[in-house]
Amino acid sequence: MTDLLPAVAGPQDLHDLTDDQLQQVAQEVREHIIDTVGEIGGHFGANLGACEIAVALHSLLDSPRDKILWDVGHQAYPTRS
Repeated sequence: MTDLLPAVAGPQDLHDLTDDQLQQVAQEVREHIIDTVGEIGGHFGANLGACEIAVALHSLLDSPRDKILWDVGHQAYPTRS
């Protein structure tokens, strides 16, 4: 299986992916967060729990024109990973 995350330069790149590909991107984002937090420290819970919803929202909305408001900052980490 080829990694998809390196080919995602912005939210618009998610619009044409299949559901299976979006699931794969969410898993790759999760793995990236685990690797990064494992190296430099930080919180896992809120950002790992938000991977699927971040990928889903960005695949459906026209972000950054459509604004996404997170209830805690850590939930936004998958958007910036």
